[in-house]
Amino acid sequence: MNSNISKVRDAQMAVGDPAKYPAFTGNVASVETLPCFFPPEKTPGGHGYFYRNSAESYLLIGEAMGKKMVKLSK
Repeated sequence: MNSNISKVRDAQMAVGDPAKYPAFTGNVASVETLPCFFPPEKTPGGHGYFYRNSAESYLLIGEAMGKKMVKLSK
């Protein structure tokens, strides 16, 4: 992974970590989306951006975000 992309990703994941940002506990969640980024041969356009136009990727990301939102709203 590109070092700048890695820095951004690490920062995004950090804000959802209560150990790193206790003030955000219960208000912020991070969702790991890297597993939703499929190789080109498993996607419709094979493009390297926007999760390669894969509806499956978008569905998995939305589902993961929805589950985190449900947890936060309790």
